[in-house]
Formats: sequence, C-alpha cells, structure tokens
Amino acid sequence: MKTRLLTAIILLLAALCPGLSLRAESERGGENPPDRRERLPYYVEKGDTLYYDSLPPAVSIGSKTKKELRQYRKLVANFAKVYPYSTIARQLVENADKAFAEGNMSRRQKEAYVNSLQRRIISSYEKTARQMTMSQGQLLMKLIDRETGKSPHDLIRDYKSGVAAGFWQGLASLFGVDMKKHYDPEGKDRDVEYLVACWEDGSFPDLYYSLFNEYPVIPEIPDKMKKYL
Repeated sequence: MKTRLLTAIILLLAALCPGLSLRAESERGGENPPDRRERLPYYVEKGDTLYYDSLPPAVSIGSKTKKELRQYRKLVANFAKVYPYSTIARQLVENADKAFAEGNMSRRQKEAYVNSLQRRIISSYEKTARQMTMSQGQLLMKLIDRETGKSPHDLIRDYKSGVAAGFWQGLASLFGVDMKKHYDPEGKDRDVEYLVACWEDGSFPDLYYSLFNEYPVIPEIPDKMKKYL
C-alpha cells in the first residue's frame, strides 16, 4: 500500500512539474563513462608488452562506523537515482511559468498545458516511479523543494488546486510522508547538500565510484519530453 501511495504522489508531482535536465553533467560531458572492462591499452618496448591504465580519483568520506557507512552508501545511491528527477521539476516549473506568462494563458489554457504534460510524463516515467522505494520518494520530495523553492504540497496547490493539495497531504501523512516539509541544507539535510555540491562541481561520479566501484547511470531524456525543456 505504501509503495502504491508513493507511486501516485510521485507521478502527480511529476505531472505538475514540467521537464528533465541533468544539472550535473560535469566535465565528463554528461555521457556515461567508458566501460572499464574493455581491453587495456598497451605498448611494446624491447620485446616486452606493457599494459597501462589510469585510476579514477578516490574520494575520502571520513571515518565512519559500519552502520554509518551503510547509511551513507544508501543515501548516495538514493541521491544518484532521484536527484536528476528533481532538476526536472526545476526546469519544468520555470518553463511552465514562462509559457503561462508569454502566452498570457487563461486558466483553461493553463489546465490544458498541465494536463498534456501530465500525460507525457506519466507515459515516460511511470515505470521509473513505480520502482522507487519509500526512502527514495521522500528524498525526491525534499530535493524538489530545494530545486523549485516550493514544497510538493505547494506545487500541487499552485498547478492543480488547494483541494487536491490537501487531499494528497492528508493521504501521505497516514504513511509518515510530509509533503509540506521544506529542505534543510544546514540541518538534517546537510549531507544531501554536500552531495548536491559534489554533483555541481563534477566530483560526484568519483565519490560514487569510490563507494560502489562503478559510475552512476545518467538517465536519458525521452524525445516526447524535450519540447517542454
């Protein structure tokens, strides 16, 4: 039941927050890193074959107990999965507000815009949303607040209605999810804010590699969504 509720909330939020962008496309170019399983380069010197390679930078995460390390690994893994989708919200909200202003849209036109976007987002990301865990969904809600300056409750209220926002907040609260809660970069969300900084300065892939011995997978933007970005 919790999973179904969270899926519904995520899909509704996605529908209210128009686009998908990856702010953290760093100097790696936003492309997935090369497959490190391919054959190593080599050169031959005096009849000897010498293989060579470069190692990715190691990122120190400080001294942690086994329990703290497990929790930190979970946070980093969850962040890697959901942060790109929070930047969707930021760009979609910016683009929706711009479209509303430039088109001088009526209330009915705004509803048509949001409903059209909703159908495209659900068809593009429903599978992704259904695969999210409760902790990933809660982290996504916090990051949406960080990126847009509005809590998920505020977004639903502004782009749908106050009645809809109240309904979803009431339903979410039954399962310990607070859609009105704001991001706290200097308090409870300090570790998350550090990960955002790593993402923005391009060091997050190396941090992720240090923990999991592989790079995070960067999701691609479906063609049907690009017109809203």
